[in-house]
Amino acid sequence: MFLTFSIDDYNNLTNIISYLNTDVIHLRNEISLIKDQIGHLQKSNFEYLIEIQRLKTEDFKRSLVTDKKDSELKKKTENIDQLNKELTKKNILISKMEKDWLRADSYFDVDERQSWCIEKDLKTIFDKCDNVCSDIDLNQLNFDHLIMIMNFKLPIMWTEKPAEL
Repeated sequence: MFLTFSIDDYNNLTNIISYLNTDVIHLRNEISLIKDQIGHLQKSNFEYLIEIQRLKTEDFKRSLVTDKKDSELKKKTENIDQLNKELTKKNILISKMEKDWLRADSYFDVDERQSWCIEKDLKTIFDKCDNVCSDIDLNQLNFDHLIMIMNFKLPIMWTEKPAEL
């Protein structure tokens, strides 16, 4: 069995092939356009990746600067806290010294007779313990030591009348 083709069949096949070739060419053009678009998108994507990396690098640099500034701020805050503690200690010391001065004023606001008794009593105390007290620098004695000495001796000696006066 042979297939027989007529001219019309041949022309129809030729037309169909021609249409198919045209469609293939059109599809190749579309594929080429799609490849160009893909290439453009890949290039854009690459540029975006580069931009993202640049921004990440800038952000990292900023975070380093921020961390450094935060560290410096923390150190300064710690220094301020330390200075505030020292200031508080000094204010407490000043307050104590002011109280000591007020106490000293009240103890040494005495008349001439009491002053003489205090001096005589201190001299007597230091004379009696000369061997113990010889190494003591009177400037090293603090006010509380003197108050202790005076509280111990003053009630007794103020009842006595000094002979010299």
